[in-house]
Amino acid sequence: MARPMDICFLVSPLVSTPLVVQHESARGTAEQHRRLFHLLLDVRHIVTEAEGGARKAGVDDWLGAVLRAVQEADDLMDELQLRVVLRSAQQVRKIFSIYGNRLVSRWRMRTSLRSVIRKLEKLVGEGSGLGFPAGHRAHASSGDAIGQLHLQACTVLTEDQGHDQFVGREQDTEMIVEELLKRRDRRELTVLPIVGAGGVGKTAVAQMVYQDNRTVDHFELRLWVRASVVDGSSTLAKKIVDSLIGGQRGLPGDDIDALGQCLKQLLQGRRYLLVLDDVHRSDCHEWPVLQGHLACGEAGSAVIVTSRDDKHIATVVGTLSAHQVTALSDEDMWRVMKDRALSLGAKESPELVDAGMEIARRCGGIPFAAKVIGGLLSFKMGLTGWIDVRNSIACANESPENISSSVIRLSYSHLPPTVKQWFVFCALFPKDFEVDREMLIQLWMANDFVLSSGREEEKGTWVFNYLVQMCFLEGVEKLSWPEWAGVKCRAQSMFHEFARSIGENVLTLLSNPNKSMEETRNFRLRGYGAPAGNISSVRTLLCLEGGCAAYSWNSIFSQPNSLRALGLHCIQSMHASIDPRHMRHLRYLDLSKSSITSLPKDIVKLCFLQTIRLSQCPYICQLPQDMSSITGLRHLYIDGCPRIENMPPNMRKLKNLLILTTYVVGNDDSNGINQLEHMNLTAQLELYNLKNVKSVENALMAKLHSKQKLTQLTLCWGMFRDGEVNQDCAKDLLEALRPNENLEVLKIWRFPDVTLSTWLASNTVLPNLEKLILVACKQCTTLPEVGQLPKLKLLHLERMESLKHIYGAVPSTVHSGGHGGVLTEEFPRLEKLILINLRNLQGLKDGTELEKELAFPQLVELTIINCPALQKIPSTPVLKHLTVEGENHKNLITRAFSSNVSSTFSTAALSCNLY
Repeated sequence: MARPMDICFLVSPLVSTPLVVQHESARGTAEQHRRLFHLLLDVRHIVTEAEGGARKAGVDDWLGAVLRAVQEADDLMDELQLRVVLRSAQQVRKIFSIYGNRLVSRWRMRTSLRSVIRKLEKLVGEGSGLGFPAGHRAHASSGDAIGQLHLQACTVLTEDQGHDQFVGREQDTEMIVEELLKRRDRRELTVLPIVGAGGVGKTAVAQMVYQDNRTVDHFELRLWVRASVVDGSSTLAKKIVDSLIGGQRGLPGDDIDALGQCLKQLLQGRRYLLVLDDVHRSDCHEWPVLQGHLACGEAGSAVIVTSRDDKHIATVVGTLSAHQVTALSDEDMWRVMKDRALSLGAKESPELVDAGMEIARRCGGIPFAAKVIGGLLSFKMGLTGWIDVRNSIACANESPENISSSVIRLSYSHLPPTVKQWFVFCALFPKDFEVDREMLIQLWMANDFVLSSGREEEKGTWVFNYLVQMCFLEGVEKLSWPEWAGVKCRAQSMFHEFARSIGENVLTLLSNPNKSMEETRNFRLRGYGAPAGNISSVRTLLCLEGGCAAYSWNSIFSQPNSLRALGLHCIQSMHASIDPRHMRHLRYLDLSKSSITSLPKDIVKLCFLQTIRLSQCPYICQLPQDMSSITGLRHLYIDGCPRIENMPPNMRKLKNLLILTTYVVGNDDSNGINQLEHMNLTAQLELYNLKNVKSVENALMAKLHSKQKLTQLTLCWGMFRDGEVNQDCAKDLLEALRPNENLEVLKIWRFPDVTLSTWLASNTVLPNLEKLILVACKQCTTLPEVGQLPKLKLLHLERMESLKHIYGAVPSTVHSGGHGGVLTEEFPRLEKLILINLRNLQGLKDGTELEKELAFPQLVELTIINCPALQKIPSTPVLKHLTVEGENHKNLITRAFSSNVSSTFSTAALSCNLY
């Protein structure tokens, strides 16, 4: 049965994209295109009305007919767009024979266009008879709609910035922390349930307890596991083990006893705090056995369980009485709502406060509702808008579930039609799944949600920020090195449930791959096999869970389809070829973490392809030689592909390329570093085989300093498996490879010279650098004074055999009056220092007096592994985590805790790993 959202998924891209009238006007179809365009606007308005109204007899049949007509228009426009792309690329003669009869003739195009117009005219008239008149036409362009959202004022809210969910929960936090601390000597495992209605703030209370300084100091180990992610083959025990070992391979299977033994090995003798967030009744069948395995920790270990299922969870898992989280006061609700409602510049006035307080009262003490309404109000700059929202909210006497549900629907109803589908699409991912922002935007682009203008990523980011501001997306965070520093998000659980209910036809999760796919537009598969049946209507097909067998996907590659996005993570091998006649609509291809050895050669004939993701494919050896012919390619991810040792020639032709994660410098001009000259690259770039750069002039052609949107840069003079690297002009080349001032992460690997460039210590060249990683720079004897970098938070030094001191004998000084120089504060923001396999490192500075004065005021984590010549552990007043391994570790520890050094940091709060 068709639903309004099914039609919106098709109509919005069609009315948000120029229907290539300008290309066809000379061929006598311009008027027909304009008529189709206006009919589609009418259809979108009608189905939007139908979405919110009561269903009359005959509406479902009418919606089904509308859906089929719009599908026909969609396919027709894509055929036309393909002709335009081929013509503009001057490839018609070369490629026309590939597509053969798949490209309709001009006569057939006109005939089909007239047929679709007649059908839509008839259906629009029938819609009026059903009570859905065409009326006002919504904005034609998603760009227009987006422009009205004031997205330039939106900023991405991170979890650290979003303090509004913690308002009014201080007493709850205090009670729970005190309960945990007073049981510090109990051998029995403490299990404390935190229960309450959905949206009341259970997770917020658990977060406050988890982050409380007393909790951090008391527990050696803290773990946070989202139980709601558990489904299918993933058990609760497996999720806990996975969180402990960081997703490493080699996990035990699903056997609870094997997982239990693993838990015992990891938790034995450690006082830990485990938070199981959003536990459901179905998660508790394994609890008695799991609890026995968890009871191996040190005295005082505790588990916190949050759940909506009050009575069952408290009875089954709790060793203490459940802590009930209750509604907030009206004053606290206003505080929660106000923080977000006024965040985009609305001015607080007595009238606005009165309206806001009334809205807060109607939210029934549910902070989730206040937060969502606050996001909605942030785009209502005047009092009238606030009053309209107030009048739309249900009575505060409703149940918490009804209040949350009505608030979600109200907020959703205020989304522009073009943005609703962006949000509903997010439900294609599993509940609580953290999706990369760039991946999400690229999938939106593949489905034509974004107007083609050359700024698609920017507009996608605007909508992403808007959905975050409106609370439809949450949990935004920046990843830390060594992961790519992207932004991740997830849909809040109640929003996710709502999105799935709205888009149940266009978004389907298949546990059974034999289920028919004929009526669905976007799919996520759970399991190993390819789907059966006709997939001609499917636009997005994602298999995010591992183990896909390539042979089972041959049918996908060899039958006509309308796929715009295909994601097959962890495919075991790939021998099937991509037939451009059948996959010609493809915009997005993701084969990350797969065992493929190469891409099909015919992939270069996919004219619409925008994104190729091959991250962490360890066996792929090469890219197609004609890669430069995919002129529309915008994103190429090949990080973690160590066997790729040569780039395809003439990559400079990819003028639209914005993301190129890795580039291996070749010996020829056709694959040298000069190919990067005119690329406007963003985000991350890894440069390998810099030993092949012929001259300083050649290095300057890369123009790294002008690539202002690069935030991560890796410079490596070799490859993963080659021998020693030698280069006489390495220092000069490094000077020429100076990056832009917006760089946040810099890694230099296998630099073959004694001295690094001085720009590494320049706070004008690298004012925003947060992470500096130097690995296998074996000849390097000293470093520039990187302690002067104002934002440096991580310094990682590894396998630098010639390094004796991080700094030389001459101190950095500033002058004060006439009393000479005083030592400048070094490493003012450094939080993490990692020293690994520095065989000859004796100290941080060359000179005992200077060594005494060098301190790390913000250092909280220190790792020293195999540094046998090191004589002293750096001084720091706030150190929390100390790891010492390898030779000489006993002497280092003795010195660290000796009487003349122990005053430099607090040993009471120190977590030590000594090997």
